[in-house]
Amino acid sequence: MSNDDLAKKIDKQYSLPIANHHFLLAQCYRDELVRRENDRTTATMLRYTKHVRNFTIAILVATLVTLLFEVLRMIFS
Repeated sequence: MSNDDLAKKIDKQYSLPIANHHFLLAQCYRDELVRRENDRTTATMLRYTKHVRNFTIAILVATLVTLLFEVLRMIFS
């Protein structure tokens, strides 16, 4: 079920006459929307973490190559 469908179901449950089961159903639908949003946020954070890791590795390699060149330059000077 899409997020829009869930939102419509929440609106429908809240617009019905006051009864505990209507609020319970609306809460279930809201919880599902929140869970989906949390899943999207988690996936985004994991992608960012992987990018940061890759950048860190690239910087480490660049630093080691620079260090190697400097050591070789000192040896052969």
